[in-house]
Amino acid sequence: MKNQKGISIFLIVVLLLICSATGIFAYLAYVVYSSGLKPQRALATVKLKADVLAFAHQQVPDLYNRLIALDNLVVLVDDELGQLKRIKRSYPSQNNIVGNANASLTEKRRILAEALQTAGQKVEALYVSYLINPTRGARDIQRQKSSLIKEINSAIMAEKELALRLEAKRETTLVDRLKNLLRLVPPIIPPQPVAVHKQAAGDHHGKSIKQSR
Repeated sequence: MKNQKGISIFLIVVLLLICSATGIFAYLAYVVYSSGLKPQRALATVKLKADVLAFAHQQVPDLYNRLIALDNLVVLVDDELGQLKRIKRSYPSQNNIVGNANASLTEKRRILAEALQTAGQKVEALYVSYLINPTRGARDIQRQKSSLIKEINSAIMAEKELALRLEAKRETTLVDRLKNLLRLVPPIIPPQPVAVHKQAAGDHHGKSIKQSR
């Protein structure tokens, strides 16, 4: 069990490193992989009940993956808006430049969040339909999932350049976070010692056995 957990963490770390190097499409691939492990209980930027997310994860995984990807993009925008506030405090005389950037980004954030909110409400409607009548609900899923996925993809791709820019800006931070994570990984994935160390460990183990006798 520990080995499986360790392997999962190692794979996630590797995928995150790939994401930082290759941009939004690798990032979306990571979202697809990680979402297969365990469904999120909530979105970070809009309200959507845990049972609705669990339903999407189980019944319409492609749609679930897009919801998570769009939510993560809004989180990136929120991080950038926070950075703009810090810049404004540090350079108050440049308020005009910061203000223009903030206004543009705030509008983009509104559009992305509205797309996510709308998609979430439609998924919730599918869930309620499925609860009332699973047969009819399954038909509704098959009829609507393609258009829902297309809507979310369109929202993401409309801001592809923004997403790539924000991902690039946080690359250093991401690498730092991964380094911190790797410091915690060794207890789960022990480093492979060289042959000399293995021999030393074996000798020490042998001595311990002799002493115990």
